[in-house]
Amino acid sequence: MPSTRATDRAQRLAAQLGCAVGDFMEPYGLPKPAILGSLSSVAITLKEFGGRWDRTERVYFFANWALLEAALQHLLEQREHSSST
Repeated sequence: MPSTRATDRAQRLAAQLGCAVGDFMEPYGLPKPAILGSLSSVAITLKEFGGRWDRTERVYFFANWALLEAALQHLLEQREHSSST
């Protein structure tokens, strides 16, 4: 679901990658920041930044927005590096 807690930076980075950010609601606990979209090609990188896959909702969720933003920034840097070589 869309998040009012998502930072502008997270939304901008996600849009550049062709995905979206929002809140993932676990059955118990507080909402977690999540990335929604077709991300199977970058699953390893998302996991390296602490992303956890939810099979039911088909999202990667993170402990906090800073980790989610760091993962998105890293993916964009990888994309820029691979396109310049």
